Formats: sequence, structure tokens, C-alpha cells
Amino acid sequence: MKFIFNKKINIDGLRYPKIFSYNEKVYLVGGLLKEIGYYVDNKIVDRTIFNDKIDFNYLKNVGPNQINKYTPHLYEIDNNFNILNSNLFPLDEENRNNIFKSSWVRDIFEKDKKLYITIEHKLNIENKRFEDQNYQYITDDLQTLNEINKYKDNDYFLFKDYKGVLFQCKIEKDKDDKDFFWGIYLFDFLKDNRRYRPKFDKIVDYEKDKGHVIHTIIEFGDEYLMLFTIRHHIKDREFIYKIYSAKTKDFENFYDTKNVEIEKKECDSDWFSYPHLFKLNDKWYAVCNQDDFGKYKDLVLFDVIF
Repeated sequence: MKFIFNKKINIDGLRYPKIFSYNEKVYLVGGLLKEIGYYVDNKIVDRTIFNDKIDFNYLKNVGPNQINKYTPHLYEIDNNFNILNSNLFPLDEENRNNIFKSSWVRDIFEKDKKLYITIEHKLNIENKRFEDQNYQYITDDLQTLNEINKYKDNDYFLFKDYKGVLFQCKIEKDKDDKDFFWGIYLFDFLKDNRRYRPKFDKIVDYEKDKGHVIHTIIEFGDEYLMLFTIRHHIKDREFIYKIYSAKTKDFENFYDTKNVEIEKKECDSDWFSYPHLFKLNDKWYAVCNQDDFGKYKDLVLFDVIF
């Protein structure tokens, strides 16, 4: 697989982006920093709400008493990926207003003229740990979400519920750095009430890897292609993501695991994070964050060659 630079999309700080089509319109969704709070004795004493342009200086020196709240934001775009309009993604009042809760759209697909959306609600507990709760919603208007499933596991990232498999990563403490806020998160799938770690022919290393993130799964004939990233440790608490693909027929054994080749041209990022594959007008694309984990820089759009 090869990514070829197409353009930058001029939205700063939209994290974990996804582009999808619905009812003859094209949309972009991602997590946007909407509020920052400071708390003492677990009580918020000051709040800053961003209604328009974000001052990213707030993110430069995050202290132990600073809470960053991310909220899904929805943009309508044209076929050339220009922004037409934007709105907050529909959320219930608790998840919209609780500053300790951020929400992330993990998966979105259309079935029977309705959209199925998996959202992770992440509760920040004293800036020491997170508690994750995953839900699946359904909508036919992108105005109201109706809950259809609440997943029971709180210590897993859930990236996709597909073909009877929950594509998850288990969140654990890092044995090499037990006090590290983010810990590690490695593949841990659930099928027929059986948990297992999928096997890969190369690259994936459950002893060395510090994080796995699943982005897209595509069916090609009797095979499935999975796009994912691995968080690699560089030094101290410095990490980077690298993008990979692998094929499977049973979601247990993966083969032809390889690096995604990236032709970045005028983009100066050293690496890219949170890529999402999508098809528009019979052409495949990928939308990605850059090497800032999506906090400050523009989105990048790539043409995709398989």
C-alpha cells in the first residue's frame, strides 16, 4: 500500500479524523479541543471554552491540574475536500457538558440507509488514569443519536464491531514505566466470548510495542485488509506512530504485514498518526493527522494505491 500526498485540509487540531458519505453528502468528523479546565481538590475552579479559534498555547505546558476536553466536531465538505459548514456532533447532555469527559468517534458505517457510530467516552480521573466506556449509536439524520449497544469492558479501546469480532486493545500499565499516564494498549480481540491476541507474520511484537491502533478494515474478495498503527518507543517518554497494513481471512492470523509507503512531498512531518481509509467517487483516499498526534497541525489527505 502506498500513500501519495494530495493536499492539506486547513483545520488545525482535529484529532482522529474520518471522512464518510451519507445521503449524497460528504462529511469529516474528528475530535476538537473545546474546553480546558483547572481544578483543585477535584473541583473545577476555572474553565476556558473555545467557540472559534483555539489558542494552542494552552497545550504547550499541560500541568497536573489542567483538564483538556475533546468533543467530536462534524464538517460538511465538498468533493474537493473544502469545508462548507460545521457543527458540534450530537451528544447527550452529560457527555457534552462534563469537562472530565472527552468523546471520540471510533467507527462509522452505513447499513440499511442508517449510520452506525461507535463512540468512546473517556473519563479523566484526576489526570492519573482514564476510564473508557464504548457505545454504539444509530442515526438517520446526524442530528440525534440513539443508543443501541453499551459495551461492558471499561479497560479496552474498541475500534470496530465487525463480523462477530470486537477489534479491541487492552489498556494496561507499562511494565517499563508503571507511572506513565497512558500505559500501553495492545491488540486483544473478542470473538464468541473468547479473548485472543491475533498472530502476525512479522513486525507486530507484543513484548516491545507500546500501542496498537486499528483504523480501517476493508473486505477484498475472501480477504480482509487491516490498516493499523504501532506506537514505538524512542527514548524516555517520547513515542512515534508508524503505519502498517496486514491481510487476514479469519481475524486471528494476519499475513503480508508491511509498512505503508508514504510519499509526502511538501508535507514536512516525520511521521503520521490516525490514518483513515475511505472511498469517494470510486477512488481511495486516506486522511491523517501529522507528527503532533493531531494537536496543532493541519490534516493531510493522501491518494491511496493498493
